[in-house]
Amino acid sequence: MTGAVAILGAGSWGTALACTLSYLPACRRPQAIGLWGRNKEQMERMASTRENARYLPELSEFSLSPLIMPTSSLEKALEDAEKIFLVVPAQHIASLLATLPLPPSVKVVVGCAKGIEVASGRFVSEIVAECFPRLDYAVLSGPSFAEDVVRRRPVAVAVASENFPLARELCNEWSHDRFRLYASKDVRGAEIGGACKNVLALACGIVEGRKLGLSARAALTTRALAEIGRFAIASGAQEETLSGLSGWGDALLTCTSTRSRNYAFGCALGAGASIKPLLARSGTVEGVWTARALHKRAFSTGLDLKRDLPILSCVAAILDETMTIDEALQQLFARPLVPERR
Repeated sequence: MTGAVAILGAGSWGTALACTLSYLPACRRPQAIGLWGRNKEQMERMASTRENARYLPELSEFSLSPLIMPTSSLEKALEDAEKIFLVVPAQHIASLLATLPLPPSVKVVVGCAKGIEVASGRFVSEIVAECFPRLDYAVLSGPSFAEDVVRRRPVAVAVASENFPLARELCNEWSHDRFRLYASKDVRGAEIGGACKNVLALACGIVEGRKLGLSARAALTTRALAEIGRFAIASGAQEETLSGLSGWGDALLTCTSTRSRNYAFGCALGAGASIKPLLARSGTVEGVWTARALHKRAFSTGLDLKRDLPILSCVAAILDETMTIDEALQQLFARPLVPERR
């Protein structure tokens, strides 16, 4: 067995990560898995019923392993933890880390939130580096619905760290017969792929909801991925990362299924729903915030937003209600005709 881990964020993905760690062979299984959530009543219910009825109601037949300890106490979740998984929404990570009672046993922080902080335009890796500069950081990203992970369906994801030996070590530590990890050293590329695919999923959902056709969705996806590649290069990432699990792989999953909250949100928006009421009943839709943060971050890289990121810029404008879907469509098709470029 390995040391204890703490998973901060007890939604569907945090619960799925706790489950996949509990599925590991005994020699690599954590000694304890602390699963933290803010809602005391919900966490007490999870501890009692051994299921996450709020976020994974369709998985009531799967009981949480005795190794998993749901709690609303950060101190209990972090007790003796060697690794921390950050699974709260990207917009809440800075405030969480500012008050985190970090024990000396922690050596590694693993970012699992896919987004960019709106207030500052920071990636999760940058927030963690400012709060805990001495800790190793890795990002876990890729095509992985929580239900598939809990049901032990085959899933493959990437783990990236500037400390590449650590990435390799984590792959060896966390992979099992239904959960396979690939190592990378391109943290920024993995973060961009994970964040931007949510914005792309919103756009694909809008196309579906407006009934613009599969040809339109295919064209949109292809050209938006080219825009994401430009942003990645301008941000110091490796464009090839966008062709891997944390880029195209994650986009392929998220942009084609209503099980994706971002895609489902886009579908409702395209069908005519109003943004504010839709947000109020949809819960966390990370792409909505990322679209705005991406706009700010891309501008700081020197990219021309209308020229280099026309689709992503239109999504941000639609969400800010400064442009309608029909206006966005008209603007995109009225752009000057140019040779296709990455």
